[in-house]
Amino acid sequence: MLELLGGIHIGPLFLPYRLVGLILAVLAGAWAMRRGPWTDPEARTPRDQSVDEVALTAYWNAAIAGLVGYRFASLILTPAAWWNEPGRALFSAPPSGSVWVAGAAAGAALILTALRQRLSIQALLDRIVPSLLLSGAFYSFFALDVGSITNLPWGIPLGDTSRHPVNIYRALLLITAFFIVWLAGSRQGTHSAPPSSIRSVRPTGLAIFLLGAALLTAGYADSPGPLYLGLRPDQWASVALLAIGALSINRVQKPSSVHKP
Repeated sequence: MLELLGGIHIGPLFLPYRLVGLILAVLAGAWAMRRGPWTDPEARTPRDQSVDEVALTAYWNAAIAGLVGYRFASLILTPAAWWNEPGRALFSAPPSGSVWVAGAAAGAALILTALRQRLSIQALLDRIVPSLLLSGAFYSFFALDVGSITNLPWGIPLGDTSRHPVNIYRALLLITAFFIVWLAGSRQGTHSAPPSSIRSVRPTGLAIFLLGAALLTAGYADSPGPLYLGLRPDQWASVALLAIGALSINRVQKPSSVHKP
């Protein structure tokens, strides 16, 4: 089995498998944004630009900022390493917590691009959030995360025991969630609108709901930890995503042709 704790050496440069997975995740997300049923070629921004193109530009800006943030997260997390041995710090694997730094940098770039291009945050999220389910699936496959002890044949050997490959469970659940959102968007686009109010599924809400469901389900195979009202903190975070997604999964629009008496 692929040793996901390692990486790829290119001369003096070391690319951990997590970083490789992150790069593939970015490419997968860009593909989904161009091909997904949540695109709308006729949608325009206040500056008369294509919403899809502006959203994709925002996505790439966020991806570049995230990758740079991940690579140089050690400047924030372990500044002493850069001060003492800058050459070694540059080519070594990023420390634990680098993903959070990358996420913060990507989010900031995303919001700044949307504000500069006068793009609706909701329109941006409806295109990016469903695509991130596919990105998450790619990243999870490469980000090794072992859970509780198991006797199942696909358990990952660790010492004298085998443990659940939680990252593989998470990847399979996320890619399933991605295709559910894809099918929902495709089916919604093929139905003609009723003459009265239109109730449709918001891609962002459905994606967040399924993201919470995927993380909560995979979390039951994770290592035991402190419980609060029967759930670990990460599971409560998944429950919060479920609630947010459920509250925003539907939207009701009134056709412009319908007038009040």
